[in-house]
Amino acid sequence: KKAVPPPASLPPSQYRRWTSLTHKDRSVVDCDVKRSLWIVPTANGRRRLLRAALQRVLNALAGCPFQRTSYYQGLHDIASIFLLVLGERYAFLVLRRAASTQLLDFARPKLDAVVSLLGLFRSLIALVDPDLARAMADVGLAPFFAVAWLITWFAHDLKDTTLCCRLFDLFLAGHPMLPLYVGAAAIVRHRARVLKICAEGEMAEVHSFLVNLDITRGEGEGGEEEEEEVKGGKEEDSEDGKRLNRKEKGDREEEEEEEEGE
Repeated sequence: KKAVPPPASLPPSQYRRWTSLTHKDRSVVDCDVKRSLWIVPTANGRRRLLRAALQRVLNALAGCPFQRTSYYQGLHDIASIFLLVLGERYAFLVLRRAASTQLLDFARPKLDAVVSLLGLFRSLIALVDPDLARAMADVGLAPFFAVAWLITWFAHDLKDTTLCCRLFDLFLAGHPMLPLYVGAAAIVRHRARVLKICAEGEMAEVHSFLVNLDITRGEGEGGEEEEEEVKGGKEEDSEDGKRLNRKEKGDREEEEEEEEGE
């Protein structure tokens, strides 16, 4: 039986070989990479180069014969931050380590551990704010709004790389359940708004609000804009979605034109 090479001694040739190995999630990786790194400008083809590097990092992780974890959708968001900050080689080494430690519950073949973690949200909130937990339960709210928070360490929703880095420093140095506590704390910080929507709206509205919750801002820090968001409800969510879709469409068109030019 071959010994697992320590990360620091991983030869570049071995890394390159792992990037080309066939694995069951290769098509999933390809799709995830194509919708990643939108925060990177298209100038000078940098996004395309970074996507190629991200694809190699993820394929090497999924194809590594010593890896006992599975690739999952959302891991590319975490890998993208590692890549932007650390570069390709160290991004792979850190991701490989994290997948076997802090991210282990999400990188298992089955999602039983993720479902169990999500079930802890209500209990955790109930410890510090029983009324809030009761209101969320009364509208029949399931904790699936927090799936992306946990499996991507909030990187899927945060567009500020600096904020992502601060959270990643915390999560890499802390307990694997720390993202759960951060998510619960964010909900409690917005308790008044959550209670208001629970009292006036339906479960779908509460779910939509929490999915789009800005964890970087406390209650009352958004001023009039924040209050208007509550009043706007689904209509504003729809407009935000349209604006985002237009931006992404424009980025894709730029990318296609750049590829045709080459």
